[in-house]
Amino acid sequence: MAAERVGLDPLVPQYLKMGAQHHKMTYVAASSDAIPFPAAHFDVVCSLNSLDHVANLEKTIAEIKRVTRSGGHFLLLTEVNHPPTATEPINLPWKISNTFIDAFSLLDEKRYEIGDHNIHGQIFRDARFDESNRADRPGIVLAKFERR
Repeated sequence: MAAERVGLDPLVPQYLKMGAQHHKMTYVAASSDAIPFPAAHFDVVCSLNSLDHVANLEKTIAEIKRVTRSGGHFLLLTEVNHPPTATEPINLPWKISNTFIDAFSLLDEKRYEIGDHNIHGQIFRDARFDESNRADRPGIVLAKFERR
């Protein structure tokens, strides 16, 4: 029911070769640290299993804040506290939500076990993070924010 759906990723040309043009959204080949839309353009911005993949975390966070309109929502789903890899070069802290609270109100946050690296499966199974296990280990953060 959205008036506009945009998927932003530098790999859009490869996605189009795999049939993404049949989706009900517009794909834009761009980096998250330079989103080619005006300030306050989007009612909803989502970062789904992508924030630990970006080239420049600080610029990406600034861009998310910039393009989300006042009263709009930002949804974050990301793996945290994992060793950097070639495809996930950023080790996000458990408190990643705190980096958004200067511009957003945190409406809800849930933590999940990493399990088999099936992020969506862990959420659907409601595999909540065992806070009593004090071992320093990876996990998943799911957060909903509202732009002030």
